[in-house]
Amino acid sequence: MNRFVRSPHARDLTCQSCGATSDDRYIKARPPQVVSRPSPVPGHDQPICGPCYRTWVEEHGVYLPLGVEPEETDLDALVLKWLSEKEIGLGQDEIEAQLGKIPPMTLKAIPPQSVVTMLSGDLAKVTGFGICGLAERGKTQAIAALLAAGLRQWAENLAPFRRLPFQDPLERMTSITWMNIPTKIGAWRRFGIDPEIDVFVRRAETTKLLIADDFGRERPGKEGDAATSHLDAILTARDRAGLPTLWTSNFDRAELEDRYDAPVIRRLFRLNPPIWIEG
Repeated sequence: MNRFVRSPHARDLTCQSCGATSDDRYIKARPPQVVSRPSPVPGHDQPICGPCYRTWVEEHGVYLPLGVEPEETDLDALVLKWLSEKEIGLGQDEIEAQLGKIPPMTLKAIPPQSVVTMLSGDLAKVTGFGICGLAERGKTQAIAALLAAGLRQWAENLAPFRRLPFQDPLERMTSITWMNIPTKIGAWRRFGIDPEIDVFVRRAETTKLLIADDFGRERPGKEGDAATSHLDAILTARDRAGLPTLWTSNFDRAELEDRYDAPVIRRLFRLNPPIWIEG
C-alpha cells in the first residue's frame, strides 16, 4: 500500500464515522450515489473514509453503485495495464520507470507542489512545469514514475468506493495524454492530411494533463509546415484554457526559440515554467 500523501488542493474533511481527517487518509466528500430503502439514509451527504464506507453500507442496507460488490484488485497490475494502453502513449521504458532510480537532483528540481499533487493521485490539478537539461538526467523517467505513482494512489483512493477496473477507458477517467514530440511531429510530417491527426490534436488541446516529452529534438521542418502548426494550436489552446502541460527538453530557452516561433515558447512557458537541471 502506498503511503497516503495529501494533495495541496484537498478540502479539509472529517470522516462521519471514525473522525479520521483528510490529513491522515483519503476521505470522500460524500458516499457514492446509492439506492437505499428508506432513502435518504443518515450520512448520505457526509464525508466518509473507505473502511467506514463498508460498515456504513451494511448498517443502512445500501445497494452499492451498479449493484456490484467491490472486488479485490491488484492495483499495481491494473496501473501497469493502464499505462500500457496505446491511448496513453508511453513507451516501455517510461512504463517501467521507478522513482527510486531517478537522480535526486532531477526530482529535487521539480516544483514540490507538483510532486505532492501527483503523488496524491490528484492528477487533474497538477501545476505545469518543464524540466530542461542535458541528456541522461532522468527527466522523462522522473515524470513517468510520478505519473505511475499518482495513478496507483488515485486507484487506491477510489477502490473502496467503486469497482475496479472501471468500465470507462483510462483516458476518460483521468484525461492524461503522453506525447513524444519527435515521434509525433515526425509522424505528422510523414502522413500529412489524416483524420486521426485531427483527433489527436483536439485531444491534446483539451486533455486535463498533457505530458510533452523531448521538445526540440525533432528535425527542423519548413517554416509554417502543418506539423509545427498543429503544435502551435495545441499550446495556444491549452494556454487559453489554463490547462497544465508537463514537458521535457535537452535545450534551454534560447535554443528552443531558435527552433520554434518565440510566441509559441512564451505560451508554453507562461503556465509551465522551465527548470534547468544543473550538472
